[in-house]
Amino acid sequence: MLELTQKIHLPVRVGDTIHAVVTVTGIRPTSKGNRAVVDSEVLVYNQRKELVMTYTARRLLAGRADATTAP
Repeated sequence: MLELTQKIHLPVRVGDTIHAVVTVTGIRPTSKGNRAVVDSEVLVYNQRKELVMTYTARRLLAGRADATTAP
């Protein structure tokens, strides 16, 4: 994890069920062929489909040097 920015919109209580929708917003390969900096936006919802948290994350991830990215 390189960077994380979050915002809490509503409380989550014991017994709630949550799920997240993750969108990759950027991929930048590093000079090492098997790593990339990956930016993502995460939206977290409760069982009533209420947005309870949002965050953006920047991670340094390892992978295969020959991997290609989907459009």
